Amino acid sequence: MDQPDIPLSEIFPGLPPRVLDYLLDDQLAALKRIPSAGQRLVLIETIFDANLFATQAGKFTYELAAMGRPIATLGRGVADDGRPRVLFLMAGVGPLEELAGKLTHSPVSIRDASIPVVLAASPEVSRPIFADPVVSPDQQIDESFDKTLSGLRHLYITEFPERVERLKRRLSELDRDRSNGPAIEEIQRISHSIRGSAGMYGFHSLSDLGEVMEECLASLRLAARPMPDAFCPLCAAWISALADIIDSAAHGVNKSAKDYDVYHRLKVWMKGTGS
Repeated sequence: MDQPDIPLSEIFPGLPPRVLDYLLDDQLAALKRIPSAGQRLVLIETIFDANLFATQAGKFTYELAAMGRPIATLGRGVADDGRPRVLFLMAGVGPLEELAGKLTHSPVSIRDASIPVVLAASPEVSRPIFADPVVSPDQQIDESFDKTLSGLRHLYITEFPERVERLKRRLSELDRDRSNGPAIEEIQRISHSIRGSAGMYGFHSLSDLGEVMEECLASLRLAARPMPDAFCPLCAAWISALADIIDSAAHGVNKSAKDYDVYHRLKVWMKGTGS
């Protein structure tokens, strides 16, 4: 259950100033759900090379998606050498040491947002930051990053139809042969990628759909169950929902995953009751 009566600034006193002012409504809602989900908000800050921004940020995002649920991406100004600083907000449950060990990009600063900034480096309160802080805690959000993020969102929208076509091809193969392992694996891999990357660019409805499909496929593989006959039509409806959400986003319309019947049917499937 959400905690509407407690200000987010009190739930997460380690958030940098003004972060909450820059988050969208669905991102704020995602923050409220973190405590009740038994998770914590992790702040991950790093620096990217300006001329390799898209490549480095894309790889970094993919790594984060394997460790938790991305919430938001914000700019934090530039480093002394002119490289852009970026702050990632992620819901995670693993030890901070484990998170730091899985990230290949550097430098990086990681801390728990539930710990006040003034206490964040105290070993008595929490683990210290694993690298020198990339930016001082009171650094303001860089509004100019909005343009960069807007460009990345546009690129994501532009490139997303390619993922949809790949999913359609794999589904067609799976429809002909329900035991087609490579097709199942790629659908699961793409759903995992969508689950992580979409959230970083603010497309949480896509992230929600990616999550339910990934979990459904994972449960089927874990139980070593054959692919049910009803799966292909369900997957087709899922792909159509993805395509509709990204097309709506391209026209400035935000849709929720809950607006689509297939989302609820997949949720039921995840509980093991079938569809």
